[in-house]
Amino acid sequence: MDLETYQSIPEQITLREIKFSITEPGFRTKSLIIMTTLTDPTEFSTEAIAQIYGYRWNAELDIRRMSPIGDVADRGQAAVCGADRGADRGGADRGQAAVC
Repeated sequence: MDLETYQSIPEQITLREIKFSITEPGFRTKSLIIMTTLTDPTEFSTEAIAQIYGYRWNAELDIRRMSPIGDVADRGQAAVCGADRGADRGGADRGQAAVC
């Protein structure tokens, strides 16, 4: 981060804490807490934010399923080839992108 960007960050931000439960038949109920800068509950209801969070979570799960290298998303790597060829073509094993 450059100095100009760093200096533009406010010293304080206002956050909203949202608590909600996820119930799914056959599974334990999960309680989640989300912190957001969307502070106006009349514009952004708890239900709407919970739904958006669900979409985001499902998108992350989809990306993991599509990844040819198991947990590539968790390690900050990008690869468009098999794990065995990644190191040969850009070093996916070193946190770099590999395109085959």
